[in-house]
Amino acid sequence: MGESKKMWAEKRRASAIFRSSQAIPSSNKNKTTEVTTPTEKGKAATSRKKDTESKEAENNAGQPVKNRTLRDIVLGASYNANGHRELPSWETLPEVTAIGLPESLEEKTLNAAKITFRLAASEAEYNEELSNLCQLGKRIVVQWTNDPSPTFLRRAVFSHIQRMKSQSDALLAKMESLWEKRPTLTGVHGFYAQAIPEMKTPYVSYSGHIEEIRLIIQRALEVHPDALWAASTGNGKRELSLAPIQRLTSLRIMLQASTANDTPLKYEEKGDAKKAIQGIKELLDECYAEMTSQSGTEYVAEIDNLLDFGELATGKSPLLLLLAACGAGGDSSDEEEGGGSEGQLEGRKRIECLASRPSIFWNPSASITE
Repeated sequence: MGESKKMWAEKRRASAIFRSSQAIPSSNKNKTTEVTTPTEKGKAATSRKKDTESKEAENNAGQPVKNRTLRDIVLGASYNANGHRELPSWETLPEVTAIGLPESLEEKTLNAAKITFRLAASEAEYNEELSNLCQLGKRIVVQWTNDPSPTFLRRAVFSHIQRMKSQSDALLAKMESLWEKRPTLTGVHGFYAQAIPEMKTPYVSYSGHIEEIRLIIQRALEVHPDALWAASTGNGKRELSLAPIQRLTSLRIMLQASTANDTPLKYEEKGDAKKAIQGIKELLDECYAEMTSQSGTEYVAEIDNLLDFGELATGKSPLLLLLAACGAGGDSSDEEEGGGSEGQLEGRKRIECLASRPSIFWNPSASITE
């Protein structure tokens, strides 16, 4: 009996060993299969990736291009001879053509979009000028501390500049948001109708300090002729300190163009534009009244001449005469062989000479060759 149990136990062990030996080749076969298939799996993964990319491309094909900001469009434009940006036409912008707007709009709506775009783009250009004016204001307060004008006056001027910049920032942010959602920019005139009443305090106060600001810049240039470009705008064609007054004047002109009888703005838009025009006129009257009370009628007449849009202001502004002198020095040297650095040096010498003579610096009739 004991031998029988022992025999059966040996048979069970032999059977288990046999089954185990039979299972090993099967496992090895599976492993071999797994080892030999990575290349095929890689090909399958690559194929799936290409299919996914192809589907994404198909899905994105009909979607509009992400708009550049109005600021980017403006800063990417070059200056014309009058110192203003040569902006592209609205109907040629990739953000507009990518979604087929020019072809889908009626002619009246298309013309309205062109007008509104230029109005919004002008705010982006002015906002950049205010950024530069803020930098100039910081120099007035922080760097040009030897100026005899009281510190509180310089700080007050800088605070007015900052408030104007903050107001422009808020306006531009609304326009950028609208531009991203609605490239026709319908609603911009309403933004101005709402914003202009809030512009009164900083603009009127700044206008009353125009004379002091220009005198501070004059005295600073006597010591820092290198700051000349910082005190100008429009590629050296306009005085930066006059940018806020010039903006009010140019904004009024643009809004008036929007309300012309043949302008295809909607009734509501024209109503907002007329409201904004009335606000701008009242604001300009107050700014000029403040300038007159602080500086007199003759000084206001001088400012008016510098804001003449009919011709270049370079021949009228003494500060811009300095820039012209610098340009003349560089341009005249180009005609002579090897005279580049010599001509630029001559231009700098003329600037330093004029900047050190305040009586000539602020005399519009003075010749830059004296």
